[in-house]
Amino acid sequence: MRRQQKKQGGKPNKGGRPPVVIEPRQVYTMASYGCTVAEIAAMMECSADTIERRFGKELRTGRNARNGMLRVKQFKLAEKSAAMAIFLGKNYLGQTDSYKLGCLTDDELLAVAREASITIESRDGETAAPKPD
Repeated sequence: MRRQQKKQGGKPNKGGRPPVVIEPRQVYTMASYGCTVAEIAAMMECSADTIERRFGKELRTGRNARNGMLRVKQFKLAEKSAAMAIFLGKNYLGQTDSYKLGCLTDDELLAVAREASITIESRDGETAAPKPD
């Protein structure tokens, strides 16, 4: 009779490919550097499903650590960079650029068109021809 070998977790090994040995700390570190699951799987020589199935916690905590480090660096940079301060204000505080759009009357628009040497027609059928030189 064939003896069944025990694999990790005490369950009998029913054959197949031996499990890939991957250190959880490696997955955490790569996730914290911004590597995708596909990239981590390629470096570990296994499938992306294996990484997601066996190391979900390490992926989440690594990504959270990356996000935290980036956030700290952004806030430090915002002390010196107006552009970064504006970016953070827009993303965290909901601030927006405001543009005042004025509306011109038909007469004002026709006057602007004449000045710019553009021929346009108003809703009333009036035509604004360019100024003669």
